[in-house]
Amino acid sequence: MRQQAILSTYEQLAQRHANIGITVQAHLHRSVEDLKRVLVLPGKIRLVKGAFKEPQNLAFGRSAELNERYLQLAKLCVEAGHDCAIATHDQEIIDELQKREYLKLPQVELELLYGVRPELAQSMRKAGVPVRLYLPYGKEWYLYLCHRLAEYPPNVHKAIADMLDPVRTTRLGYEG
Repeated sequence: MRQQAILSTYEQLAQRHANIGITVQAHLHRSVEDLKRVLVLPGKIRLVKGAFKEPQNLAFGRSAELNERYLQLAKLCVEAGHDCAIATHDQEIIDELQKREYLKLPQVELELLYGVRPELAQSMRKAGVPVRLYLPYGKEWYLYLCHRLAEYPPNVHKAIADMLDPVRTTRLGYEG
C-alpha cells in the first residue's frame, strides 16, 4: 500500500535527518494511527484534509466528520508539542484553531496556497501567525489547482483580475 511505503521511508529518513517533514491527510481512515507513528519522530508534520478522492472504505468525504478529524489531528500535534503546518483555507477550521489558541503556539504555522485567499494570509500575518505560501507541482498539479478553485469559486474571479492587473498581488499582501 502506498501510504505504508511513504511512512516507512519517512521513518528511515527521519532517524537520520531532523529537517524532514511529512504530510498527513485527515480524510484517510488510517490517519490517526499514522500520525501517532510520526509524532515520535523529528520533522514537521503538515496536516491537510486530502485533495484527492479516495474510495469510501479508505477515506471520509467532505463533511463535518472530516473537519472534526482534522481538528483531532491538530490537537494531537499540539499536545505533543510537535512542529506542524496547518494547511487549510477552510475558515471554519481556522476559526476553531484560533478559538483553541493553536495558531499562537510557536511550533504551529498556517500554510496557504499562493493566490488563494490572499486577504487571509495578510490578516493572519498581521495577527502574528506564521504563514507559509506554497505552489503545487508534480504530475497532478492541475487537478490539485482545480480542486482548490472549486472549493472557493471566488478565487477564479480573483485569478482573472490578478492576471489583468498584476500590481494587485502586491496590494493583496504577497510582498515580503
